[in-house]
Amino acid sequence: MVDQLSGGQKRRVSFGVALIHDPMLLILDEPTVGVDPVLRSKIWHHLVTLSKFKQTSILITTHYIEEARQANRVGLMRNGVLLSEGDPELLIQQRGSPSLEAVFLELCSTDNENDNPLPETSDHDDKEMLIQNEKHSENLQSYNIPGTSNPVTSSVLNSVSSSFSERVQDFFKESLPNPKHLAACTLKDSIILIRNKPLMVFQFLLPFIQISILLLAIGGNPKNVPIGVFNEDSGLGTFSLSEKYLKYLDIGDLIELHYYSVLEDVQNDAHNAKISALVHFGENYTVDLMKRGMGYENVSVDVALGGQIAILFIMALLVFNTPFLGSLALAVLIAYLQGISGLVFGLIVSAVCTEETQAMQLALGTFYPIMLLSGVIWPLNAIPYPLNYVSYFLPPTLPAAAMRDVFLRGWGVSYREVWEGLLVNVMFIVLFMSIAIAVRKILWYRR
Repeated sequence: MVDQLSGGQKRRVSFGVALIHDPMLLILDEPTVGVDPVLRSKIWHHLVTLSKFKQTSILITTHYIEEARQANRVGLMRNGVLLSEGDPELLIQQRGSPSLEAVFLELCSTDNENDNPLPETSDHDDKEMLIQNEKHSENLQSYNIPGTSNPVTSSVLNSVSSSFSERVQDFFKESLPNPKHLAACTLKDSIILIRNKPLMVFQFLLPFIQISILLLAIGGNPKNVPIGVFNEDSGLGTFSLSEKYLKYLDIGDLIELHYYSVLEDVQNDAHNAKISALVHFGENYTVDLMKRGMGYENVSVDVALGGQIAILFIMALLVFNTPFLGSLALAVLIAYLQGISGLVFGLIVSAVCTEETQAMQLALGTFYPIMLLSGVIWPLNAIPYPLNYVSYFLPPTLPAAAMRDVFLRGWGVSYREVWEGLLVNVMFIVLFMSIAIAVRKILWYRR
């Protein structure tokens, strides 16, 4: 694209590339060669603006000597020899010449005669001339920057002290990205991307490839996991819980069951990693599991619940000295039935949920509303309508009221509030047990 531009247009592109990153030091080699006078004037106007307002240091080489008069310091060279250096206006005054080009021609003529470069103007002489120039400023020439109406003296490129607000503005300009720079970089990257077709296709397809690999490789279920089975369960007649459990495991392609008749063989295969796990059913697995479920030999639930109730009453009566006027056996019975009701409700949660996190969320999600609405924490009279009517359909509401009557009033079973609390406990136990059995059967047949 650049190859098709003319010489002047190429010069403009080169000049724009040099300024695109807003440099603090700018070195330009004949930036106005091959451009028309109007564009040359605009280039110098922009350079003067950069030096004045952005404090950019600019070093320029040029064959157009007169345009260098806008700089704050010039060096005149011929054949690699520095003939003179200093403020352009001071050089003109020293030589009494009408222009900077005339000064250069005079220096060249003198150099040809003496065959030696003239000594440079010292800094001391420059300072003296500056003092004289300040005293006789009306004799100094001035020039106009193109596009402006105010005359600017030869010291236009000198650093100008900024006020506090200007410094703040400069700070934000330097800290925040320039929108023009961002647009230029975006355009440049877009052109590079469009020209490189394979790279463009790869960058657009890469997200699809990554997400496809992620979804295909991560999160899938394993298949055909080898599991060894050694079953010694004799069952109960024709009924065997181990066979039902194995039939449940064999659903789908997740597990591949391998049956063994010798325990040592399945143990060796597990040790040698031929199978991922082994399942061993004992001789009386079905009978023992049924006994445990019906509570013939396992009383751990009763012991745990009894221990909790004992701790509850010890803390309430002995530690906190809660007033108690009724029958201790009746209060323990109400608390025990309420605990059984909660355990049976847990069977519903376990039947509905397949994961522990789901069970915890469901249990906590139902526990707090029930506690807040049942009158256990706050009186029912303070609950607004119609929530107070909903409270009477919750499991702890009437049993909690019966417990308070036994504790604080000494009431017995002959009072309606007390036997209603006992009856409600039994009703919810039966209701929850029925729901748990029904849900379990429905989910079992669906599987």
